[in-house]
Amino acid sequence: MAELDAPAGSTAGPSMSGSLRAFHNIVKVKATIYMYSRPGADDRVCNISCHPQFDELIKGTEFEFKELSDLNEILDYRLEKNKLGELYCYALDIGIPEGQRISDINDQEWRDSLLKRGRNPRDKEDGEAAVALLDRYEAICKWIREGKIFDLPREGQGSSYVKPNAYLAIRLAETEMALEEIQMKLEDLRQLKLEQAKRVASSSVAELQYRGKKIKIADLFRYIIDCLQRTLA
Repeated sequence: MAELDAPAGSTAGPSMSGSLRAFHNIVKVKATIYMYSRPGADDRVCNISCHPQFDELIKGTEFEFKELSDLNEILDYRLEKNKLGELYCYALDIGIPEGQRISDINDQEWRDSLLKRGRNPRDKEDGEAAVALLDRYEAICKWIREGKIFDLPREGQGSSYVKPNAYLAIRLAETEMALEEIQMKLEDLRQLKLEQAKRVASSSVAELQYRGKKIKIADLFRYIIDCLQRTLA
């Protein structure tokens, strides 16, 4: 995202300028959309540093420009990663059935439910099926992590955000595909992602055209998503 210059009079409180208030409202909407996506518990390691601020923003607390800008960077990273998680579902030919959007799934509750079923002595068959599904999920999570299917945050984008990784692993684990096929598809996806990144990085100019605007090569995340969308369309 292009850096923003602080507007004149950029202080919180009654003196908040019109341009700052507009920026405040935009970031507040992003925070609301993000928190609605079931991003995980507030005490999850990757959420501790930012969820309290998102909650305060949604409740109406006013922030100074620098704080808003920092929160905006974190939200952009996380919302784009959510979007990429859903895009990957189409890339992997599993689509997104009704009720299976990333905002519909609570990955922690999904895992806890399987653990509870796995410990239930009254239904051994169901318990074994739950354990097998959880093992399948863990294997897929490992491939997603090791294959760097999702980028880590850059400086200023906060902590690593794990919900999209878990979402994609859940969606894949619940399919009928063999694990070998899933591993192969994830490798194909990794190669596609690398090809797009190399194509951008090999540019001989310092800036690229993105939707009619110049962007810095260092800011590739959104650009690569756009490239993937056009490739998979």
